Amino acid sequence: PCREAEFHCIACRTGKAYHQALGRLRPRPRLPGAPAGTGPPDSPEQGDLMKRLHRLLALCCMIAVGFMAQTASAAPQRGARSNDIIMNETGRDGGTPPGQTYLNPQFRYQGSGSSDGSRLRTQRLPFKMAGMAVGDFNGDRKNEIAVMTDHDIAIYTWSGRNQRMEELGRERVSSTNNNFILRSMDINRDGVLDLVVCTYEEDSNRPYSFFYTFKGNRFSQLAKRCPYFVSVAKIPPYFTPTLVGQGWDSVNLFAPGGPRVMERVGDSYKPGTKLDLPKGTTCFNFNWLPAGRESRTEQLVVLTEDERIKLYQGKSNSLVHTTMERFSGSAIGMDHYKGMPGMGLDKNYQLPSRYYAPMNLVTADIGRTGEPVLLVNKPVSTASQIFERYRYFPQGEIHALYWDGVGLALKWKTRRIRGSVAAIDLADVNNDGVLDLVVGLNTSPDLGIGSRQCMVTAYPLDLSATNPRTPADMSDFEVNPNR
Repeated sequence: PCREAEFHCIACRTGKAYHQALGRLRPRPRLPGAPAGTGPPDSPEQGDLMKRLHRLLALCCMIAVGFMAQTASAAPQRGARSNDIIMNETGRDGGTPPGQTYLNPQFRYQGSGSSDGSRLRTQRLPFKMAGMAVGDFNGDRKNEIAVMTDHDIAIYTWSGRNQRMEELGRERVSSTNNNFILRSMDINRDGVLDLVVCTYEEDSNRPYSFFYTFKGNRFSQLAKRCPYFVSVAKIPPYFTPTLVGQGWDSVNLFAPGGPRVMERVGDSYKPGTKLDLPKGTTCFNFNWLPAGRESRTEQLVVLTEDERIKLYQGKSNSLVHTTMERFSGSAIGMDHYKGMPGMGLDKNYQLPSRYYAPMNLVTADIGRTGEPVLLVNKPVSTASQIFERYRYFPQGEIHALYWDGVGLALKWKTRRIRGSVAAIDLADVNNDGVLDLVVGLNTSPDLGIGSRQCMVTAYPLDLSATNPRTPADMSDFEVNPNR
């Protein structure tokens, strides 16, 4: 086809439609016996015109094909997405572009096994963990681990990978009361963290809070115990750790009036200035999320009694968001019988409700990105959705939530951790200069509830040394401390 042209038309090789269109323009041969003037042109000018027409159409086809090829090659560049979560999930060839870093390869869709140093773990301890805190408790400028059991507190030191925790000291808080909450802060401002342990009587739920120091590797009380629920909160605008407390009430468990700042009176502490907090807030279940990119002011985070997170803004504490999922998942709780004042209680017929100790709500700007996150535990269990009082969660995840302008969104999360998460903290647990996400675990119930053990795991959050080209892991690998 198109033999009149000096080169074959591109249309003849790319589509019949173009060739058929050119064929209509080509003059048909004169049939025998046809009158003159109806056959092909006898003049050379008409032949040259036909050749020029073929060249023009071929040139147009070449230009069109080249433009289409250039558009196809540029389309992926315009459609490329720089969202970290999208890139981490797709696992495209070549890894993540330079400049994109990971917090920790053990987080979901990143990293592989646990032998690369991205997840550290201690040996098992032969008891159940009720609480945990990490900090410098003895004044040696190195961090230690404080572990709380049902009646004791113990201080451990840990050097990290392939090392065992060594106990530095142990103290019996109370033989009759059960430990409820463990918090840490520098109470006497001497540069060493102290311990605040809140306990309760099992029959009446009356609280007693203790204040300990471990300076010099020896336990001693900083003040006499006080008959109040006491915890620690970072209060804006300076977010200085402050002792907050609340009284006991026989009907509502917590005395009306809300949390108050605890003040030193003599050799003990008593409630002082009242905090402006929403109704339903206790001294254990709130913290403030500092201002970030999407929020110009700090936001109040409250963990409700049904373990959902509520977010408040402004001086009037306007509710702006409530999560659908439930967090915390602590197994430490106390039974509470609700009744009318003066009517008494009949424990033979009335079932008690149970108030569970809220886990520490950790807020931090990891990596100084200007976007603070809220670190919380997300328990994973099917039985807990059916049985309200089932608290032996077989696995859990640590979620980092941030305010995206609409609500609390998930920024990242760890892989599923086998075992019940008892406590979380953010500190350099092994003193190697790298910030760690520290998780205290109780072994899963498959070993038997009476033989449960505990351990500590740590996830280094090294922003300067992580491999930015770590390939995405599409598997659903789960961390199992029982192996």
